[in-house]
Amino acid sequence: MAFRDGYVSVNGLRLHYLDWDGKGRLPVVLVHGLTSNAHSWDLLAESLKGSHRVLALDMRGHGESEWAKDGKYNIEDLLLDMESFIDALRLESFVLAGHSMGSGLSVRYTARHPSRVERLILVEGNPNAQPSPGWLKGMYLVRDMPDEFDSLEEALAHMRRFYPRASVEVVRHLTEHSVRRLPSGKLTWNWDRFFRERMRRGELPKRLDLWPFLVKLDCPTLVFRGARSTNFPMEIARKVLAHIPKGTLVEIPGAGHPVPLDNPTAFNEAFLSFLNGR
Repeated sequence: MAFRDGYVSVNGLRLHYLDWDGKGRLPVVLVHGLTSNAHSWDLLAESLKGSHRVLALDMRGHGESEWAKDGKYNIEDLLLDMESFIDALRLESFVLAGHSMGSGLSVRYTARHPSRVERLILVEGNPNAQPSPGWLKGMYLVRDMPDEFDSLEEALAHMRRFYPRASVEVVRHLTEHSVRRLPSGKLTWNWDRFFRERMRRGELPKRLDLWPFLVKLDCPTLVFRGARSTNFPMEIARKVLAHIPKGTLVEIPGAGHPVPLDNPTAFNEAFLSFLNGR
């Protein structure tokens, strides 16, 4: 894959990102979901790199980015990282896309900086503060994951529980980029164990009400929903569409919550079509 690893130091942390530096139209900034990382966008980036510069950020505590001190992972911390990253790369006009947690961050960023986001893509972004059954199931899977394991195959088995509809090849690729080697020789996840420890104490990540921000989105916006998702029910998706002035809804068949991984062909085609104004 023709990308380079980039790093920026913002807000006291060193953040990592992937840069497919294609010559062409507007840059595309991609923001992953909770406990994921920038490599979750690799298949999409491969389809876009010929015409766009694609930038996928590892949020603090994820991937190759540094872990926050004292568990500073609230929405304002993450949003400030996004703003600082975009400013550091001097991006004045770009396409912004986010999945799940990244979707909520992208809504907040666009509402705060409407002149900079040309087009917005929201993937499985449920704006309700009240958690959905699918979201709760995912959090409990995170809570129950082991902190260490002996082999990549063991890690892959756990990842398959998160991505039951994605191909084995796709899940293996993501697993390879979701672990790091410990001094003991064992493997561990490359996202901060704070997330698991917090949930083991009975504390779930705080969800915010994003409905007031949706009506502030004035750019063309594509809303993705997985046809088999329990995180983002169709009735909520239709309500989201009614709140967004220039919104379009696309439902991807055969996909659950991780739409870009469950059905990458249909997702990538719809994404690129939207970028081309269709």
